[in-house]
Amino acid sequence: MKLPWSDVGYELRAFACIPIRFLFWEGDEEFPAQANVLFDAGATDFIHGESVVPIASVGLDKIVRAAGVRRDRSAFPVF
Repeated sequence: MKLPWSDVGYELRAFACIPIRFLFWEGDEEFPAQANVLFDAGATDFIHGESVVPIASVGLDKIVRAAGVRRDRSAFPVF
Protein backbone atom coordinates (compact mmCIF):
# COMPACT_ATOMS: atom_id res chain seq x y z
CA MET A 1 0.00 0.00 0.00
CA LYS A 2 1.42 3.40 -0.99
CA LEU A 3 1.74 5.92 1.86
CA PRO A 4 1.49 9.73 1.64
CA TRP A 5 3.82 10.61 4.56
CA SER A 6 7.12 10.86 2.68
CA ASP A 7 8.50 11.40 -0.83
CA VAL A 8 8.11 7.65 -1.38
CA GLY A 9 6.46 5.38 1.18
CA TYR A 10 4.93 1.91 1.26
CA GLU A 11 3.42 -0.38 3.85
CA LEU A 12 3.92 -4.12 3.51
CA ARG A 13 2.58 -6.90 5.69
CA ALA A 14 5.22 -9.36 6.87
CA PHE A 15 2.34 -11.27 8.48
CA ALA A 16 -1.30 -10.30 8.97
CA CYS A 17 -0.45 -8.88 12.42
CA ILE A 18 2.86 -7.18 11.50
CA PRO A 19 2.70 -4.14 9.18
CA ILE A 20 6.02 -2.57 8.15
CA ARG A 21 6.35 0.95 6.75
CA PHE A 22 9.20 1.93 4.44
CA LEU A 23 9.56 5.72 4.14
CA PHE A 24 12.07 7.65 2.00
CA TRP A 25 12.74 11.38 1.75
CA GLU A 26 14.90 12.74 -1.07
CA GLY A 27 17.77 14.98 -0.09
CA ASP A 28 18.02 18.68 -0.88
CA GLU A 29 20.38 21.59 -0.16
CA GLU A 30 19.42 21.60 3.51
CA PHE A 31 18.99 17.91 4.41
CA PRO A 32 20.52 14.64 3.15
CA ALA A 33 18.33 11.81 1.84
CA GLN A 34 16.83 9.71 4.62
CA ALA A 35 15.01 6.40 4.86
CA ASN A 36 13.15 4.78 7.74
CA VAL A 37 11.79 1.28 8.30
CA LEU A 38 9.02 1.36 10.90
CA PHE A 39 7.42 -1.58 12.69
CA ASP A 40 4.25 -1.50 14.76
CA ALA A 41 5.04 -1.08 18.46
CA GLY A 42 3.48 -4.49 19.16
CA ALA A 43 5.50 -6.40 16.54
CA THR A 44 7.72 -8.02 19.14
CA ASP A 45 4.60 -9.41 20.83
CA PHE A 46 4.39 -11.78 17.83
CA ILE A 47 8.05 -12.23 16.78
CA HIS A 48 11.43 -12.27 18.49
CA GLY A 49 13.24 -8.90 18.46
CA GLU A 50 16.13 -10.42 16.50
CA SER A 51 13.72 -11.26 13.66
CA VAL A 52 12.98 -7.59 12.94
CA VAL A 53 16.09 -6.98 10.81
CA PRO A 54 15.72 -10.04 8.52
CA ILE A 55 12.02 -9.26 8.01
CA ALA A 56 12.86 -5.64 7.11
CA SER A 57 15.59 -6.86 4.74
CA VAL A 58 13.16 -9.12 2.86
CA GLY A 59 10.64 -6.28 2.59
CA LEU A 60 13.31 -3.91 1.30
CA ASP A 61 14.35 -6.49 -1.31
CA LYS A 62 10.73 -6.71 -2.52
CA ILE A 63 10.47 -2.92 -2.87
CA VAL A 64 13.82 -2.64 -4.65
CA ARG A 65 12.90 -5.41 -7.12
CA ALA A 66 9.50 -3.82 -7.78
CA ALA A 67 11.21 -0.47 -8.44
CA GLY A 68 13.72 -2.09 -10.80
CA VAL A 69 16.78 -0.56 -9.12
CA ARG A 70 19.95 -2.03 -7.64
CA ARG A 71 20.28 -2.31 -3.89
CA ASP A 72 23.42 -1.03 -2.17
CA ARG A 73 24.07 -4.04 0.06
CA SER A 74 26.73 -2.22 2.08
CA ALA A 75 24.05 0.04 3.59
CA PHE A 76 21.69 -2.73 4.77
CA PRO A 77 22.88 -6.32 5.18
CA VAL A 78 21.19 -9.29 3.55
CA PHE A 79 20.09 -12.26 5.61
